[in-house]
Amino acid sequence: MQPQLGYIDMGTTGTWYQARDACLNAGHQMPILQSSAENAALATFLNANTLPRTWLALSDTYTEGVLEWTVSTVHRFVLGSAYTNFDPGAATNTGSLDCVDFPAGTAVWRMRGCNQMKSIVCMQV
Repeated sequence: MQPQLGYIDMGTTGTWYQARDACLNAGHQMPILQSSAENAALATFLNANTLPRTWLALSDTYTEGVLEWTVSTVHRFVLGSAYTNFDPGAATNTGSLDCVDFPAGTAVWRMRGCNQMKSIVCMQV
């Protein structure tokens, strides 16, 4: 049995970069979702805390067109063929859409501009 992941509401909003830095500076990381159970757990957390959406640790900010999970400022891993839950009707990875957000209501991933403001939620490590 996998240990239950915990999330922390940092009590503020920020860009993808601000969320990354806030989580890392607090000794945590942005949410990394590798299963439908983890996807559901984050949706439950957001809904329970009335947070409309947050950033995931997934972006192509380091290499255009290559989605990577950011674990720290120096450690990343490529999304590859792992679990995904992208909204099939949403815009894809083009142009200025470099970061992935997670809306609580639908719990599907969407490519967004990294400078949009979202609730900062960190995954406890």
